[in-house]
Amino acid sequence: MPSRLPSFIASTSERAMTTAEVPTSAVFPCLQRTFQWALDLTTGCICLPEERMRSEEAAAHLQKLLCRVRDRCYEERGGIRAGAETLAALYECLLPELQVAVAGVSSKTITRTSSLLRFTPDTAGLPRFRILDLFLNPETAAAAKCAYDVAVQGTHTYSLDKFGTGAIPFDLVIPGSGRGTIRLTPKVLAVMTPQPVFVNLDRPIENVHDLARVCADGFGECALVGKAITLISMLAREFVFAFHEDASMYVSSTRRLHEELHASGIEHKVNPILRIRLESWDALDNTSHWFELPEPLRLPFGADHLPARTFARTWREVQVKELKHIETLKKAKSTTQALRALHQVMGGCWDALSKEYAEIRRTLRAIRRRLASVQTDVRKTHARLREIKREWQKVERAKGEHFRKWILPSPEDAPPDEVQRRREFEERIASLRAERRELRNRLEEIRNKQAQLASTEEAVRARSRREEIQREVQLARVRVVRGCVIATDGLSRCNHRPSAWWFTVVSPKGEWAENVYKGMEMRLEELN
Repeated sequence: MPSRLPSFIASTSERAMTTAEVPTSAVFPCLQRTFQWALDLTTGCICLPEERMRSEEAAAHLQKLLCRVRDRCYEERGGIRAGAETLAALYECLLPELQVAVAGVSSKTITRTSSLLRFTPDTAGLPRFRILDLFLNPETAAAAKCAYDVAVQGTHTYSLDKFGTGAIPFDLVIPGSGRGTIRLTPKVLAVMTPQPVFVNLDRPIENVHDLARVCADGFGECALVGKAITLISMLAREFVFAFHEDASMYVSSTRRLHEELHASGIEHKVNPILRIRLESWDALDNTSHWFELPEPLRLPFGADHLPARTFARTWREVQVKELKHIETLKKAKSTTQALRALHQVMGGCWDALSKEYAEIRRTLRAIRRRLASVQTDVRKTHARLREIKREWQKVERAKGEHFRKWILPSPEDAPPDEVQRRREFEERIASLRAERRELRNRLEEIRNKQAQLASTEEAVRARSRREEIQREVQLARVRVVRGCVIATDGLSRCNHRPSAWWFTVVSPKGEWAENVYKGMEMRLEELN
C-alpha cells in the first residue's frame, strides 16, 4: 500500500465561498496530491510487472492532463477562454478531457451549475424556474408548500417551517456572500447566507419575474438552486437526468411532491429519469488482469492476489458470505461470544485464544472466590464496628443521665452503689474503645491481605492478558466489520458508480471500459 495519505482542505476564509469562487491556485496543490494518492492506490492493485508499468504510465498521463488543463485555456465554439482560474472552471475544463481519456469522446455541451441556474430577469422565464413560480404565485403557493412538507415527511429532509417564516425550498447563491435559503414576507426578502442579507420590498413578490428583478437590483447576477427535492423538479422540466441505479435518495420524495401537486390540481410535467445500470465488476470477466487486493478485501476474499476473472465471478458470493458474517458478529455481545464468532468468521488463532480466555476467566474466578472470603471478613468487621458505635453512644447517654441524677447534685454525698455504677459505665466504654482499636487493626490486616491476593503475580498476569485479548478482539472485530462493509455496500456502490480513472489506469487498452459499455442497461423512470 502506498505510504502517502490524502490531503484535506479546510477553508480559513472569513466568508463562505462556493466552488465557483474558490481560486484554483489556493487548492490545486492539495487537489493534485489527493489525485496522486488515489492513482497510487489504483496502480498498487496491479500485480503483473508489465501491466503495472502500463498502469503507472496511464496514471502519469492523467496527472499531466490535470496540470495541462490547469495551465492552458480550453477551446469553445467561437473562441478561446482563459485558464481555469476558479475550481468550478477547472472542473468544467477537465471533464471533457477525462471523458476522452476514458470513453474516447466527450459531451458536446458541458456547463456548470452557476451558469445553468443563473437567475436574472432574462432567464427567469425559462422552464427550469417553473417549479419556483408555483411557490411564489399566490394561487398555488400554499398548495405547493403543503405538497413539499408532505413529500419530506418521514425523511431526514427539513420541512419548510424548520427554515423559518416565509421559507421556500430554494437557495440563492450570491457572489461574495455565499448560499442561503430564500425567505419571503410581503415586505422583506431574506436570504439566509452565513451573514443573512435582507431587501425591503415595495410590494409582495408573486412570481419569478418579481423575484428575479429584486435579486438583480439587490445582489447583481445570482444563481438560484432548488433544495435537493426541488432541484430535480427544476432541471427535469427541461433536461433528462442520467442517474446510475443507486443515485439520488431524493427521487422518491420528488415523485411524491409531484403526486401531491397533481392531487391539488397543479400540473408540473417533467421528463423521466434515465437510469443507467453498470456492472463494472462483472465486466472484468473478459480481462486478463491480476489484482493485489486492497487490505480490507483480503479477508473477505480469502486471498491477497486474484485474477480479474475470479474477482468478477465471485464477488457477489463473497457479499452473501460477508452479510452473514456481519449478522454473526452483531449477535456476539460478550468477549467470549466475539471470540467464537471470530473463529467462525476468520479461523486461525481465535479458537486457541478462546480456550486461553476461558482458562483466564477460571483463574480470575478462583482469585475472586478467595477475595470474596476476605471481603466477608471485612463486612463482618465493619458490621461489628457499627454495633460498637451504637452501643458506645447508648452507654455514653446512660452515663450522662446517671451523672446528672446521682453525681452532679452532690458529688461528696453520692451513694457508693451509684459511684460503683459510674465506674462500670467507664469500664464498659474503655472496653468498647479497646475492641474498636483491635477491630481497626484487624481491618487493616484484612485489607493488606486483600491487596496481596489481588496483586499476586498470577492475578496481575491474568488480568493483563485478559485485557490484551479483549483489545485484540475489539480491533479484529472492527477490521472484520470494516472489510464486510467494504465488500458488501462498498463494492455494490462502486459497481454502479466506478471512478473514471480506474478504467484508464487498470486497462489502458480499454478492454474493461468496452466490456462495461457492452453490458450497460438503460431504462426510463417516470417522475410524474
